[in-house]
Amino acid sequence: SSTLWSHRLWILRTFPAHYVTHMHDRGAEGGRGGGRRRGGRWWGWGVVAAEMDIVMQAGERHARNYYAWNYARDVVRWARAAAEAGRGHAEEPAGEGMRGMVGWESDMEEEEEAEEEEWKDRVAKVHRWCLAHPRDISGWSFLLFLLDHTPSSRTSQGGRTANGEEAEVAAVGGKRKQEITIRDDIFARTQGFVRKYAWRGESIEWFLKSSNEHFHIEPHG
Repeated sequence: SSTLWSHRLWILRTFPAHYVTHMHDRGAEGGRGGGRRRGGRWWGWGVVAAEMDIVMQAGERHARNYYAWNYARDVVRWARAAAEAGRGHAEEPAGEGMRGMVGWESDMEEEEEAEEEEWKDRVAKVHRWCLAHPRDISGWSFLLFLLDHTPSSRTSQGGRTANGEEAEVAAVGGKRKQEITIRDDIFARTQGFVRKYAWRGESIEWFLKSSNEHFHIEPHG
């Protein structure tokens, strides 16, 4: 039901500000500083992860669950706006109670690295869901949206790919290893899935074609 997802989004936007204020008044660790926690990671990433899990469960129970995936898009927009506001990039809070629920406790570089790692985790999890449900275009459509809203950080130079493996394994289309991005990695893994299983399906073909058009990722091999 679109009504239920809309109500859930309203709760997501309004509840955290009251929760953080309440925890701050009590002097609880989780509520100090408007939602900060150790390691420069905004406490709301746990909320994002939980909501994504709920959406994927809904997608398993009802194929092509556009209401659920549209809600996931709203969650992503909310999280990005909150992260930007928390770094002081946003002039106005995006959504009710934004000033009360954002907060970071480390320098800018550490904050951005933490955000990139969180998005890598989200992308990897959604991609695994899509590979497990390759005919569900609603999931692939959301994955494309997620990649478009994810910091396109480089995965090499000692870093890890979106799926947590060493970046060196994800060399794509003759690119130098240090130029490989999250998008390249996901595209290569999807293409590898298609080749390995000789998969023929409109949903994956649409994703690969759209990735090429949006991010200029060329098929290889």
